[in-house]
Amino acid sequence: MAAEERELDLAAALGAEREASTQVLSVYVPNKNRHGRPINTRPWIREAQEILTRIGEGYTTTPPHDGGWESEGGTVRREKTVILTPTSSRSGSSRICQRCVSSSTASIGRRTKKSSWPS
Repeated sequence: MAAEERELDLAAALGAEREASTQVLSVYVPNKNRHGRPINTRPWIREAQEILTRIGEGYTTTPPHDGGWESEGGTVRREKTVILTPTSSRSGSSRICQRCVSSSTASIGRRTKKSSWPS
């Protein structure tokens, strides 16, 4: 079998058990709206940090990363994106997370004119 035809079972290769499952919430805050215009990210980052602290016991905010996406017209839009993740040992945080994040991210998406916002 040719090398490009072989499939890799990543879970087996890494020794992961199939029963284990982890959900990771990541909030992406880009520095531009869907039209490529810069936005002030500070209030959105602060809001996400507050939400993630209520969900769990804290958060981690990464430095800006280079990111990009293809617009409807086929143009590659480049932006700097901050990624936030919660830190939590609370049980049931995924249920809290769904309610908190879905309402807040929809609001952030509308205010920043993003056609869709990660949840």
